[in-house]
Amino acid sequence: MQVNLTKLRVCRAERNWTQKELAKRAGISQNAYSGIERGTQFPKYTSLVGIANAFGCSVKDLILEE
Repeated sequence: MQVNLTKLRVCRAERNWTQKELAKRAGISQNAYSGIERGTQFPKYTSLVGIANAFGCSVKDLILEE
């Protein structure tokens, strides 16, 4: 399972949110979100749920199809 990093960036940009703002909405730290978006940190499932909820989508929408 791999996170769609482009989807994260696009969804955040469409809302004009900073990483800090999205992290707050998702209930995670800004450092954690930054690492996820850069692909240097693998997110916990609960973090993905928080990010998906902030975007109003499902976790499945944030995962790359294999």
